[in-house]
Amino acid sequence: MPVTNKAKLAVAMLIIIGIGVRAVLWVNYKPILYHDTPHYTQLATYIQKLNFDGYMGERTPGYVVLFLVSGMNYQVVWLIQLALGLAISLMLFALAWSKTESVTFALLIGLSYTLSINQLFFEASMLTETLGTFLLILSLVLYEAKKPHYLALGSSKKIIIPRKDAKAQSLKLFLASLRLCVRTFWDNLNFGIALGIVMAWAILTRPLMLSVAPLYFLLIADGAVPLVLIFPKPSSIQTHEEGKPTSYTVAITTLRERGIMVIDLGPALVHAKNTAKLTFADYYTQDKLNLNELGNYIVSQTILAQLCQQGILKNCP
Repeated sequence: MPVTNKAKLAVAMLIIIGIGVRAVLWVNYKPILYHDTPHYTQLATYIQKLNFDGYMGERTPGYVVLFLVSGMNYQVVWLIQLALGLAISLMLFALAWSKTESVTFALLIGLSYTLSINQLFFEASMLTETLGTFLLILSLVLYEAKKPHYLALGSSKKIIIPRKDAKAQSLKLFLASLRLCVRTFWDNLNFGIALGIVMAWAILTRPLMLSVAPLYFLLIADGAVPLVLIFPKPSSIQTHEEGKPTSYTVAITTLRERGIMVIDLGPALVHAKNTAKLTFADYYTQDKLNLNELGNYIVSQTILAQLCQQGILKNCP
């Protein structure tokens, strides 16, 4: 796609606005520490000293790279995260432009991140969110840049899982993804190395990314099915229980009208609460920010049931 003057102007606007709003935040705000932050700084100290006595594996080392590069200076980490935020906006612009060929739409997508107050404050937080987002979007850019050159690696539209427990199912999916990964690396070595490095760093930053990495290799195969998972916050679960529409109800309806499968986990959590006589607090860790073992079990069972119902998985339990 040729780079037009309109596209160059849009990129310039993104950069100027992005730097401007971040400069305002820089002057009027400061780095924010959370209860997670000391775990990262402590791990950085272990790495600096090459002495891991006392390290209990609380955090992975991906995000710690920023602390090591910055010399344990929170202001420098914040500055790096501001730069990453600007890069995210530009990458979102590039992705949207390549998919729609609309400079105006791409500009709006890029600005939607730059002008998101929530994301801007995360850039000032000594947490993994900004780096994790940057690595995820970067992996998408790499994938989209290489996708037209892929070789077809298969034509099956179903993933066959055994009638065994969850560990066996996960192992089956992992091995299938690994085989596709090896073939992809062989056929697209440079791209494979680049995407592998990015996703490895992403996983070491936020281990949850482990669930994302195999999807790139599954997407290479013919018949990939888009799926949107919605993890509602506690207030949204309460809204579900009251029978009221949530803030994302319209978005779900729109996606489903376009043939995209959406799994909203809110109703499942409400159903489990009512049938097992639980409270919403039973699903979450003490900080009420993350699902605990029970919550994750309900989520996994709900997703499995939906995939089986849609015929995406065969030989379901």
